[in-house]
Amino acid sequence: MRVRHTVIHLNPDGSIKHLVMDIHTPGLPADRRGLKVTADVTADKVHISKTDGTGTLKRDFATGGAIVEAHVPQMYSLYELYFAAALKHATASKLEAGKPVQIRQFYIDRQFDRFPLGRGSVTPRGSGKAEIAHDWLSGTGEATMDSTNHLLNYSGHRTHIR
Repeated sequence: MRVRHTVIHLNPDGSIKHLVMDIHTPGLPADRRGLKVTADVTADKVHISKTDGTGTLKRDFATGGAIVEAHVPQMYSLYELYFAAALKHATASKLEAGKPVQIRQFYIDRQFDRFPLGRGSVTPRGSGKAEIAHDWLSGTGEATMDSTNHLLNYSGHRTHIR
């Protein structure tokens, strides 16, 4: 079990500008139970720091100018950010339905010092429908968004996460 408290500041396009996540994992050794992850995203990099009782680990990853989102398995509030930012980008870029928007993702729960930014895409399908695929998801997730890009429902029936 993990208890998370997350505060996220967004850019105007809906992508993450600043994230702080405090994670408490009772089953870990005492010096690792409390974890604070901070991420600052700029146009060309994401700076991540992870602090627990053993110290602080800091990493910088190049973004290539892509939309950057946080990945935490089955934390659907973050999936809403993926979809919303990608759909805003698709609208602003006048992308037609079926054309994917590329996303880079950083990892909160993985040892990010061993994993650079992952790759993913959100494909708008029209009528509030969109699909997501990324390198830690086997298959394609499907979402329905409302007219303000809020997540109405998500289905992982075409993925390994059901």
